[in-house]
Amino acid sequence: MTADHFSGESFSLQNSSLPNQEPKGDVILVDDQPDNLDLLDSMLRRRGYRVCSFPCGRLAPAAAVQSPPDWSCWISTCRRWTVMRCARG
Repeated sequence: MTADHFSGESFSLQNSSLPNQEPKGDVILVDDQPDNLDLLDSMLRRRGYRVCSFPCGRLAPAAAVQSPPDWSCWISTCRRWTVMRCARG
């Protein structure tokens, strides 16, 4: 399963993979590692979240302003350490 990564001018959160079920919340994911992004995207969708994924952090703030998420997760790697920052609202 592959994630729908964003690269255009307008933003929208993709529906969860659970049919006929109200989403648990909206999530923006940011990671420059495609494998990580795909994995987290598919895990969250299977659990009922709507997800908008970004391969770089440059576009994510505009998406958050246009369609404020319930959660945003930014993953960064620096000197072999990987840090995941998640914020509600």
